[in-house]
Amino acid sequence: MKFDKKIIIIILVSIVAALFLEISDGERDIEKSDLKKPGYSGTEKNLDVSIYAGKNRIDTTITIEPEKYTAQETEELFFNVYEHLKKEILNDNASLDEIKTDLNLIEKLEDNPVSIEWFSSNYNLIGYDGKVYNDDLKKDQKEEVTLTANLQYMEYSSSYEIKVIVCGRELTHEEQLKKDIFYEIKCAQSDYNSDYVELPKEVDGEEVIYKKRESGNYAAAVLFCGISLAIFAHYHDKEKKNSYEKEKIKQMKCDYPEIVAKLSLLVGAGMTVRMAWEKIVVDYRVRQKSGSKKRYAYEFMSEGLNMLKSGKPQIYVYEEFGMKCGIKEYMKFSSLIVQNIKKGTKELALLLTLEAKDAFEERKNMAKKYGEEAGTKLLLPMIIMLIVVMAIIMVPALMSFSGY
Repeated sequence: MKFDKKIIIIILVSIVAALFLEISDGERDIEKSDLKKPGYSGTEKNLDVSIYAGKNRIDTTITIEPEKYTAQETEELFFNVYEHLKKEILNDNASLDEIKTDLNLIEKLEDNPVSIEWFSSNYNLIGYDGKVYNDDLKKDQKEEVTLTANLQYMEYSSSYEIKVIVCGRELTHEEQLKKDIFYEIKCAQSDYNSDYVELPKEVDGEEVIYKKRESGNYAAAVLFCGISLAIFAHYHDKEKKNSYEKEKIKQMKCDYPEIVAKLSLLVGAGMTVRMAWEKIVVDYRVRQKSGSKKRYAYEFMSEGLNMLKSGKPQIYVYEEFGMKCGIKEYMKFSSLIVQNIKKGTKELALLLTLEAKDAFEERKNMAKKYGEEAGTKLLLPMIIMLIVVMAIIMVPALMSFSGY
């Protein structure tokens, strides 16, 4: 009973707390930390509040802006940023008087509210992003460039100039050779008395040979052809294998009535299944020697006979024969033989005779089906022949009407 009271108390407290939260709409007293201003580099924050004045309630949002620098503080801030930038923009360069690689023209310092915009007095030497273009300068050549940093904070702004010296860098042998070749080609194009551009054959003591690149992507074409051929070969082999399997199944189904009829006849004449099996295989091998076509069902029977002679159990051999053939007719055939061996059924000859009769009926149906398929395949050649005959008749008639 004491346990039940605890449950009731917990439920009641939960209900009261839920009602209180619903009535108060999730309100709490504003704490001092809620009114703390964001830092100088922070952003303004919004505080959703409910204001109670007497019996009135006003729901509103108070915007708390970040701390701001005064005009004098901003001026000092700008100067400090300027001093910092003179070091920050160097990147991998040694000093402002020796600029050889790209500069780091940052747009904002970390934990600093000042935004920076850059301008260059010579964009051919230093780009807006700080990239240095000094490939055309000689090794000892120097050029002065003025970078202007426009600093912005709130409504305050100020501009500072940073003078840098762009120096020609030492080119690698390959870069120097490329530069000299382009220069020689440019000079060759200035000869307006010739209809052709005379390309330099030697630059910096090295023989220069020119070869035109063809627009066609032969490598991609060869790769595409190779992949296409591989895919075609794969599917061709697959189709060939499927065609082989279909032809094999078709042949085995055609031979099935003959095999069942032979076995039925021999078993009915008094032979055992094994003797009849061996007789059928021996006759097939004789036909093979005389040039007869290979028959897959008889080949499986021949393998079965070899297994019997090697001492394999008859039941195993006949079941294996049905599994190797993989066709329901042969599986049924092997099942009849195995059942006869296991149970000693004396009506095997009758069962085989009935099976042979059904098999011959099935073979007739197959012959009709294959005949219909052959007729369908002949339809296209017949249409082509009809078009040719019509052309032979119509062309002379049309030519006679045209006066030829």
